[in-house]
Amino acid sequence: MDLDPSESSEGGSLHRLHQDLVRRALNVLTEAPYFYLEDDRALFQYLRRNRNAFQNFAKFYFGWDLIVDARCARLIKRGDRENPELKSGHVDSFHLPRRNLALVFLILLELFEIEYRRVNWQYERDPYLRFFHNDYFEYAKGRFRALLGDRAPDDDALRRDIQETWTVLIKYRFIRPIPPTPAELLVINRKQGELYEFLPAVMCYDSNVLRDPDWLERLKTQPNEG
Repeated sequence: MDLDPSESSEGGSLHRLHQDLVRRALNVLTEAPYFYLEDDRALFQYLRRNRNAFQNFAKFYFGWDLIVDARCARLIKRGDRENPELKSGHVDSFHLPRRNLALVFLILLELFEIEYRRVNWQYERDPYLRFFHNDYFEYAKGRFRALLGDRAPDDDALRRDIQETWTVLIKYRFIRPIPPTPAELLVINRKQGELYEFLPAVMCYDSNVLRDPDWLERLKTQPNEG
């Protein structure tokens, strides 16, 4: 059954809402892949209260899904591009072009999952989880050795792969560098690593593929990266 944008089970339709707020919310949803609660608390809560009307609008006019949880909202376009002339290089989207960069990201997700279980972190309640760069680096070294064996990158190559991946993850707001507190600064002096926060976008992905034996077997038979 087709959706009628003039009808909604909750909150009314968009044309019945405050038009300045509707316009602002639609703009922030299309300006970047993720809209976070902390970006604009009042606007985010307005979007969340009226999410059915926004979801119906996005689905009816664009065929997009709007996902809104307690801390993050995002539009998801499913299916092929409407413009057949657009190639991947023409579109600004989250993409990791090499195997090792994808592994850096998946291992980061794995570390996040380990850490939030270790400290019983609650997504809707607690401040963002933090991690030190060198803690990640040491964990990633071990995971690359476990996954790739003697084809794992050496330390210098791994640092370059991490830096290249970090540039993408910071751009798309999966993580961000943060200034340490005085107490954390003492730890940083010992560890010689930057401090980062995981942002809500990491909750949109998981590391399950790292536990898929078929995927791991294909990974081990791929040629080495240059």
